[in-house]
Amino acid sequence: MAIKFNYQRILNNLIARHFPNLLVWKIKIIEKKIEYKAMVKSYPWGNFIFVNPKVRKNYSINPLKALFLHELCHFEIFRKNGWGWIRINWDYLHYILSKEYNESVEAEVGKMVIKKGYKKQRDLSHKIKLR
Repeated sequence: MAIKFNYQRILNNLIARHFPNLLVWKIKIIEKKIEYKAMVKSYPWGNFIFVNPKVRKNYSINPLKALFLHELCHFEIFRKNGWGWIRINWDYLHYILSKEYNESVEAEVGKMVIKKGYKKQRDLSHKIKLR
């Protein structure tokens, strides 16, 4: 049975606590069938975290927070680098085409999640398989 989490409330609390500079980005969460557990996208009309609907069936609250925090770390990197939506989408193209770049970005994001105090939750999140 799927758990009724309010994704947007969880995300907004994480932003307020860990990424106050991202409040102006007005990041929204949308459930959508995607290949991954979650992914970030930026468009001229907004910034989004797409979440695979299977996450709702498989995740408890703590791994879910780590998953969202992971995605927020991507937005934090974009913000720190001063990237607009065009540069973010160029980065996404590079990310999917280059395994080395993908691995380096994910390693950096993983370190950020641990630095925020979510190592245990991150490890749980990585172990969960979508069914």
